[in-house]
Amino acid sequence: TLLPTLDFTSPWGLQKGFEDAVGERRVASVLGFGSAVGVYLDTPQRADGGIDRRQRTARTPVIVTPRTDGVQYALFDPGLVDPAVVWQVLADLQDAGEFTLDTPWTCVVDNRADAGAPRMYYTVGDRSFVTTLAGTVVRS
Repeated sequence: TLLPTLDFTSPWGLQKGFEDAVGERRVASVLGFGSAVGVYLDTPQRADGGIDRRQRTARTPVIVTPRTDGVQYALFDPGLVDPAVVWQVLADLQDAGEFTLDTPWTCVVDNRADAGAPRMYYTVGDRSFVTTLAGTVVRS
């Protein structure tokens, strides 16, 4: 079958990229979304202490890249992350006139602050802020 081209300026593109990159995996150190990077998942599955990055870009199938950098943050279940919430935060910014579909953006999900739960770290254009997994802003 032909691989669909994903549009990361749509809820469908984020959901499909998430499904492809994460699959059945339930352990991650980082999960990322972005207009240029697609969706990626860092998993600590290497015997040498490194990680595997699984990345689904717009036009390529999932590519697995071994990385020598080890796990930097507390592990979490990527199934806790809802791509629809990632998109809803962007849609809310769009409704407020603070985001257009050609604005570069990223959302990195990890547990860097050891807050007990992962957070979503957004960069939208030149603005950065942090939300809970439910999309509630906790720091701008």
